[in-house]
Amino acid sequence: MARRRVVTFAAVACLLCIVGFVSAYLNFEGYEELDPEQNNLAIVQNGQSFILEVDESDQVWVYVLSENLTDAEYTMTSEGEKYEGVKPSFFDTTLISEDGLRFFSPSIKIGPGFKGSLVIENTGGVPIYLVDMVIMGESLWDQSSVQIMAASCCLAPIFTLIGIVGILQGSKKPDTKPKILVFGPGGLPTTEELYNSINQIEKKEVSASLAPDPWMEGSQTEPKVVESPPSESTGPSNPRNPDSGGDWKGWDEG
Repeated sequence: MARRRVVTFAAVACLLCIVGFVSAYLNFEGYEELDPEQNNLAIVQNGQSFILEVDESDQVWVYVLSENLTDAEYTMTSEGEKYEGVKPSFFDTTLISEDGLRFFSPSIKIGPGFKGSLVIENTGGVPIYLVDMVIMGESLWDQSSVQIMAASCCLAPIFTLIGIVGILQGSKKPDTKPKILVFGPGGLPTTEELYNSINQIEKKEVSASLAPDPWMEGSQTEPKVVESPPSESTGPSNPRNPDSGGDWKGWDEG
């Protein structure tokens, strides 16, 4: 019964997380924060350059329109030396314009760990967008809808795992544990009763005739002696025997 309650609670909680995420996603109003055209440090057009001051904890990403990603060309130098940056991975964030019509993909990631002045010069034919990801994340986290979505994404897998564990535990057969019996008020079981209980051996009824009660009176336990009839050779002649003489005929005549 307890496992069934756990599974039910996990299922209801997981469903509430899903409903909360969908509701928060539909009520999200921070799309301007995800638009590099509105939320950026600078937009560097073709032939322009920009000097970026970077601290060790900063994370500045260079974004380009996804359809123009292969056409983007720019150079980054720090104190006359070329800076390569970090190439983004498949899982890095793709941003979207507020109207939902344009998508922006990361081209290069600057920081964390880099500190100094960085000169970025656009040598390609498409504009590049410098976005501070730390500031963007802080502005998004201030919105309650983002907090609800983050909490739902974290809690839903936990409740799902709890439900799966409860189902697996409920499918197992319960182990039958031996019961130790106590006989009589305040009595303790004997060694034989403990052994039979642990090994699940049924108790055998002992017949009363096999072992006499040692507390019975001595007169009841003394063996009965059956007296045999007197032999013909002992005592007087048998009055019922016709061969013993004629005395028997007058036994009732006085």
